[in-house]
Amino acid sequence: MKKLYLIAALVVCVVGIVVAETAEFGGLKQTMDSNTYERAGLGKLTSSERAVLDEFIRDYVAKKQNVAAAQAVDRAVKDRKVQPAEVIESNIVGTYKGYGSKTVFHLANGETWRPTNDEFVSSLAIENPKVVIYKDFFGYKMFVEGSTIVRVKRVQ
Repeated sequence: MKKLYLIAALVVCVVGIVVAETAEFGGLKQTMDSNTYERAGLGKLTSSERAVLDEFIRDYVAKKQNVAAAQAVDRAVKDRKVQPAEVIESNIVGTYKGYGSKTVFHLANGETWRPTNDEFVSSLAIENPKVVIYKDFFGYKMFVEGSTIVRVKRVQ
């Protein structure tokens, strides 16, 4: 069970790293030294052409990192080092402003979840935030992108 929790934590970390790394890439002009940038002929591109190239690189790197992480998890499961993690990735439908005891989270995948505690936690409004739900020793936790982690149980 401990391994299952570790693999779920790994998935959450990988998602966070990919988001952070792709967000930090400031483009080729800022990343490359000026000599290499000019030798590659990138100075001849218009700003819109550079933007398209930079976006392609961001997407390419993010996809490669996701594939590598998925392959590592698959290899560990195949070698029976860990059991497949029960991880659910989706989005909250609508605006997330926090939660309370009567909150119901409607996810884009059709599932419905609610908090398991009576806490009231407020958050800045986030439109359709991504969520990752994973199981630990005590039940399920939902990581809300840009906000917090909340213990939840599935309603539907």
